[in-house]
Amino acid sequence: MVLSTAVALILVVLLILGGIWLYGLLPATAASVTIVPVRQQVVRSYTFTRAQSDDFGNHQVATRVLSYSTPKRSKTVQSSIAHANIPATRAKGKLVFSSVSRDIQPDEALLIHTSSGLDLVVINHGLIRSHASTTVDAMVEQAGSQGNIPAHFVDGFYAANGTSTSASFTAYISNPAPFTGGADAYNGPELTQEDVNNAQQGLMQQLQQEVKQHLQAQLHPGEDFLSLGSDVLDCSVQMQANHRAGDHSSNVTVTGQLSCKAVVYDAQALRRWVEQDLQQQVEHSLGAHFGRVGELQTSALLGLVQAPQFLLIVAGQWALQLDTAGRQAVAQSIAGLSQDEAQALILKRFHAKTRNMQLAPLWGKHLPASASAITIIGLPSLPPDS
Repeated sequence: MVLSTAVALILVVLLILGGIWLYGLLPATAASVTIVPVRQQVVRSYTFTRAQSDDFGNHQVATRVLSYSTPKRSKTVQSSIAHANIPATRAKGKLVFSSVSRDIQPDEALLIHTSSGLDLVVINHGLIRSHASTTVDAMVEQAGSQGNIPAHFVDGFYAANGTSTSASFTAYISNPAPFTGGADAYNGPELTQEDVNNAQQGLMQQLQQEVKQHLQAQLHPGEDFLSLGSDVLDCSVQMQANHRAGDHSSNVTVTGQLSCKAVVYDAQALRRWVEQDLQQQVEHSLGAHFGRVGELQTSALLGLVQAPQFLLIVAGQWALQLDTAGRQAVAQSIAGLSQDEAQALILKRFHAKTRNMQLAPLWGKHLPASASAITIIGLPSLPPDS
């Protein structure tokens, strides 16, 4: 009796262990797998040589150079300052002392009265030696434009009366160059550098728009411009203004002319070829069941009008296409695998994350051996690096 009981217990244990072993070994009869593809960012660069005709397979692209020069145009901008309210300024220049009867000390104030009524003040003159030639800074005491005296306005002997602290002296004084910088008080419009800049920038925008309109009209169907760096135009400009910053004027008029060149190519045809070529590259690297998601972004950079080659940079996103063929490919790849193996394979080969995996109850930890027993449920793709 005891022996039979023991044998029965052993059989029960063996049955349980065998069932567990079989459960972990045999595949489930059916499975449902929910996955979400992760988009793959694909960036490629192509170098094309400019040629007379298109041969995209050999990386040759036909290009044309367009040009246009605008007529002379003008733009006027009003001054931003209506009342400058500028005080009068003193004219400044240099005086030469020679044949001086005695040394003139640095602390002696020197004021030269002229016959015209203007007074010249010597500024920080230092030591003026006798019987020598010394050049000193001076300014006209009276502010205003009348102080802009011509060269040799002062040219002759000058006698200075003595004071209680200094003796009288004589000297020959002249101004070999004009005095400048004297200006009358002014209260009216004045131009700023910003006014001049606004006129130039406004005219430049107007000219560029005119050029682009004319060049755009020369494009053939499917053509587009090659980038020359920051713009598609290579331009030379001639521009001049009738006033400068600081002029007392109510407006400034800028006149200019723009001459530009641009390089164009059949962007539409090249884009079609690149789309096909890139799709083939993606299928080779990712797999046949990957398709592009969204638009392909392209940037064609030439750099210089005379450059023999240009660079085309292409970027796009690809993801596993969860159509009938895509689902079948996933199911066939994971048939008979364990759940962990299936998740790893889906991530590595199909760049998709497993959201849920349900196996038919009662039997098996492995997916069904037949792909037809596996149902693949797809969710919308996630952005790259999700």
